Amino acid sequence: MVSPVQRYQQEMHQNIGFFATWLPGDLLELGDIGTLVNGTFRKQSSFKEMGIAYEVSKFGASQNLQYTSKFGIAFSVDTSVDASAMIDVSAAIKVEFSSQGSFLFQASDVRNRRLENIANLKNAVLEARASGKWNKNWQVVDSIREADCATVIVSEDESARVSFNAKGPVGGIPLADPRVNLSISSSRGRMAQVIAGRHIRPLYTCLHVRESLFSSPSFEPVRGAAGGDAPFVKTSINELLQS
Repeated sequence: MVSPVQRYQQEMHQNIGFFATWLPGDLLELGDIGTLVNGTFRKQSSFKEMGIAYEVSKFGASQNLQYTSKFGIAFSVDTSVDASAMIDVSAAIKVEFSSQGSFLFQASDVRNRRLENIANLKNAVLEARASGKWNKNWQVVDSIREADCATVIVSEDESARVSFNAKGPVGGIPLADPRVNLSISSSRGRMAQVIAGRHIRPLYTCLHVRESLFSSPSFEPVRGAAGGDAPFVKTSINELLQS
């Protein structure tokens, strides 16, 4: 049976190709090293802590993201003026869930950042493995999407509801606009939620070491910066869901 968290993570991956961070407010860093346990990345080390040099890209262009589950959600904004006019208004916002795992995701000014030149890390990984410092089951966070402001709500019950009072420029993503002053007026049911969280990283991807690197009886460093094939492969959504 698919859990509420798994449903949320699966649908988000289908929409945008990134893993949904769980819990949504957990702050992951590029180069973090750890394992996947019950759909959660659990840090155990990092490239920085291991003294492995790595390169990081600049932040990409920003965009707003908004997704809701395919079924089991109703979202409404009750206001007497046209919210698209982007003027200061007072509004009542209601989110109703009618199934476990139904969710709402709103994020503003989302920017992507990633590790670069992954192939150049091959020698360092082999040396760490040879000295017993690298676990072959480890995952490495290789990209993150950071949001200036984000609201993530996942229903853990068959029926749940949360209502907000909002004041400000209530536009297309009112629950993830830092200019909107939000307060919860009522709620019912169990929900995992981050409301208008600032500078959070709700989305990420990770890599794991290619098994062929560990199939040889020798872990001698190879010649050349990259050393042939890239040392890492992308971790699949099935690996996350089945962890």
